[in-house]
Amino acid sequence: MRSAVESVSKHAGVPLERVRVWLDVVSIPQKNTGEQKLAMASLPTFAAVCNYFVVVAPETVHADTDCKCDAVSYRRRAWCRAEVMSCWARNGTGDMYLSTNQTLEPLAPSNDVLAESLDVFSGELTCCSLGHPDGCLCDREHLMLPMLGMYGMVYRDRHGVARDAYAVLEPIREKLFPKTFVYSRFVEDGVRGDGDCGNEKIETTEPLFGDLVEAVERDIDLASAQSDDPILRARPPDYVPGTNAQRRAGLRRTRKLHAENSLRSLDKSLRALDKLRSSFLK
Repeated sequence: MRSAVESVSKHAGVPLERVRVWLDVVSIPQKNTGEQKLAMASLPTFAAVCNYFVVVAPETVHADTDCKCDAVSYRRRAWCRAEVMSCWARNGTGDMYLSTNQTLEPLAPSNDVLAESLDVFSGELTCCSLGHPDGCLCDREHLMLPMLGMYGMVYRDRHGVARDAYAVLEPIREKLFPKTFVYSRFVEDGVRGDGDCGNEKIETTEPLFGDLVEAVERDIDLASAQSDDPILRARPPDYVPGTNAQRRAGLRRTRKLHAENSLRSLDKSLRALDKLRSSFLK
């Protein structure tokens, strides 16, 4: 990390005391989950306004999983790809680097590496590898709105500063912003809704972007349309909604509350039965 900051200072011709660093691992709250989610949703914004974007990913072994960690594993992570895509869309790859012990190297040395880094929603996520314990929301759903906002800015400026970014995104838009995704979770030692028991992986197809990309494009087109533009007289399409993550989160909280209330009621009833039994035995 120190080597990376020193390299940026030298590359930019700026004294070290004038360099300001935003480091995701320490700049995002780790204990307050509410603030943590807000900060995570802001990651694309922070990445987009940086003068320099530097990935510090030396070859090492993960302390918990014993898996190899390096630049390749960094590029596989969905959140990391979201950072890369946000900075690239705003600034291009000119000042995006991978830090080595000696110097700064280009983060995306080829078009193939860049294409992989832009495919955010095909990236790896911890919540998916854990099988979404307790039916928690997938981080893909948390990423949807920030990435939609990023695309909206690119589309708005597609004839100006974002011309190059839009030229890359437009042909592969449907792949990069999928309408649905596969949500998987593990059922352990219990009975599923269909009456079967056992530990297994359950997969369902859930909405992600739906038709929100098309809706954003139309809204931007309407905002810039001239009085004689046919879009002003056209009937709005029936758009398919995006992720219902918030509704599912509310249902999950409601179910949890009902379960806790049921357990409290059961405990109260059992204690009343114990008292009644004791009175008969006296």
